[in-house]
Amino acid sequence: MHYGKLVAGVLLSLSLAGWGAVAEASTVDSAQAAVLAPGEQAEQRGRKVYQNEGLKLRIPRAYDGLLLTEALHDAEGDLFSVSERASVEAARKAYPGEFRGAGWLFSIGRVSEDRLHELLRGDMSGAELFATDGKGTYYIYYHPTDVRYMRDTPEAMQRDQEQWSKLNAWAWGKVRQNFIKDNGLNAISADNSSVGICLAQILYAPGTKFALAKNDETPRQGVQSLARSYGERLLYGNTFEMINEHKPLKGDKVTLFLPEQKTQLEFYRDKLGHDYVLEKRPNLKDILYKAVPVEEHAAALPIMEEWLQAEGVDQEAAAWGYTGDSFVGTWAEKVAGRGMISIQKGKSRGLYEVTVSWGNSAYETYFWHMTAEPAGHNGLRYKDCRHTIVTFSEDGTEKEKLVYEKGSGSFTLNSAHEVMWQDEVGSAGENAVFVKA
Repeated sequence: MHYGKLVAGVLLSLSLAGWGAVAEASTVDSAQAAVLAPGEQAEQRGRKVYQNEGLKLRIPRAYDGLLLTEALHDAEGDLFSVSERASVEAARKAYPGEFRGAGWLFSIGRVSEDRLHELLRGDMSGAELFATDGKGTYYIYYHPTDVRYMRDTPEAMQRDQEQWSKLNAWAWGKVRQNFIKDNGLNAISADNSSVGICLAQILYAPGTKFALAKNDETPRQGVQSLARSYGERLLYGNTFEMINEHKPLKGDKVTLFLPEQKTQLEFYRDKLGHDYVLEKRPNLKDILYKAVPVEEHAAALPIMEEWLQAEGVDQEAAAWGYTGDSFVGTWAEKVAGRGMISIQKGKSRGLYEVTVSWGNSAYETYFWHMTAEPAGHNGLRYKDCRHTIVTFSEDGTEKEKLVYEKGSGSFTLNSAHEVMWQDEVGSAGENAVFVKA
C-alpha cells in the first residue's frame, strides 16, 4: 500500500490554506521530548521488529508508539507501510472513513525482475530501488513526494513539527540500510533520470532502435542483445544529476541516438576528468547531467567508448558468420590445457548451458556452471554462475564447496575462432584463450 499523489492537494490545502503556513517548530511537549531525544541513543536502547513473509522491519522503540506500522499482503507486492500515528488520527477526525495517506512516511515492497525493468522504463518519482536478494527479487522504497503532515489545530502543527522532522529523517536515512542488514540483502540502485529512462528503454523494451557514434562520424546501428553489458553498468552504476552550469567538452564524445524518442545523449568529459551527458530533443532546451559513478569501473564515457567499439566488432563478427551456435562444443585452454569449457544448447531456445572446469591439482577441480544468452553475434553473457570447488579423496568420495552464486560474465569469439572468458567476479578467465578441442 503505497500512496500516490492523489492526496497532495488536500493535505497541502489543510496545512497551508486552512491553518496558514506551517510554522517552523521550536518546541515539543515534554513527554515527546523525553521519547525522541537524543535520537541515536534512543535507537540503541531497543527496537521493535515487525515481520512479514520472513522479512524484518526494524523500528526504534523510541519511535514505535508514534507510528502506525502495517504488514501488508497485496497484489502489488507491498510488505510494510509506516505512517505517523498523530497525522493519521487527525485525518480520521476531519474525514472519517474517506481519507487515507495522511502521515505516510514510507512503504517497502518487492517486485520481480520483469516488473523492475518495466518500472525503470518510466518515471519512478516516489520510488527508489534499494536492494535485491540476488535471486531475481528486488526491493523498492516508496516515499511521499508531497506534504503528509497533518494536525487538527495550528498550535498542534507548530508544536509537533520537530517530531515530524525527526521521524522523516529516520525514515529516509536509516530504514533502507537497516532493512538490507537485517534481511541479508544486497544494496543496489538505478538511475531514473531522463538518461536512465532512455537506457532502460534500450535494455528492456524489445525492439527499441538506437545507434552510437563517435564525434561527428556516421552513427552505427546498435544491437540490443549486445547493449546489456554496457547499458546496465551505466544504469546501475551511475546517478545522472541535472546541473545548470555549462561544462565545455575536452577530447572525444560518444553520442547515443534514440530515433523513435527523437533524443540524443552526448557523453563527454571535461578538463577536470568529470563525465557529463548532454540531452538534446527537438524544440526543447538542452539539459546537462553530471554522471556520478556509484560503483567501481562505472565511469560513463569509458563505458560508452567500450560499447561503441563492441558494436564495431559485432559487425565484423556478423560478416564472419558468427552466431550463438558458433560457441557450441568443447574448448580447451590454449597454453596448459587444464581448463575446459563445455557449451551446449539449452532447453529453451536461444539459451546455452555452460560448464567450465579447471584442474587445480590431482585431487581438486574448480567448476563454474551458468546459463548464457547471446550478446551480439560473437558473445554470450550470463549472470547466474554457480562456482564450486570439488575435492576428491583417495577412497573415491568427493566434497563440494560453494564459492559463490549469481556470478556474472561473458564469453567472446575472436577472429581466429577462439573463445575468451571474462569472469566478472573472480577474474578466473583473465588472459586465457580457449581453442576447439
